[in-house]
Amino acid sequence: MDGISFIQTTIDSESKIHLVWEPHELPLKVLEIFFNFTMEDFTQVVRIHEMTPTFFQNQNDLHFFELPISYYKGEWSIKGLAPNKRYNVEIGVKIFENHFFPLLRSNPICIPNNLTNNKESIDLFLVQQIHEMTPKWMNQVSTYSYYGPTLGEKNE
Repeated sequence: MDGISFIQTTIDSESKIHLVWEPHELPLKVLEIFFNFTMEDFTQVVRIHEMTPTFFQNQNDLHFFELPISYYKGEWSIKGLAPNKRYNVEIGVKIFENHFFPLLRSNPICIPNNLTNNKESIDLFLVQQIHEMTPKWMNQVSTYSYYGPTLGEKNE
C-alpha cells in the first residue's frame, strides 16, 4: 500500500460491517510531532458517523458513536448498525477526553435494507467502482430532450 492506509469496508449482514486497514508508521509520527505523545498515550477508537440526510439537519445533528480499539490490530467488526442508513468510519485517537484526531477514514458505507437472503459479503470498493464506471450523461438528459452534441456534430 506504499505507506498510505485506508479502511476497507465490507458489509457482513444487515447490521454488521467488517473493517480492515494496514497500520502504518506515518500516523504515529504525526502524533509524535504535533502532540509530543506516542500512540500508547492516547485512547485509540473507531468513530462511526451516521451520515443519512435528515429533514432538519444542522450543526447539532452530528450523530456518531465510538468504540475503543487497537490501531495495530488491523481489523475490527462492528455490529448494531441500522439498515437504510449511511455511515462513515474513522480510526483515530481521543485527545483530552472531548477531542478526536482522525488517522484513517473510510468511504461512505450504505447499509441496505434486505441482506437476510444474501449470504455473501458486499465489497463496497467494488460497488464504488461500478458507480464510477457508469455513464456520466445523466445530467444532459431530461424526460423529453437531450442537451449534448448530436451524432456528426462537431464540438467547438
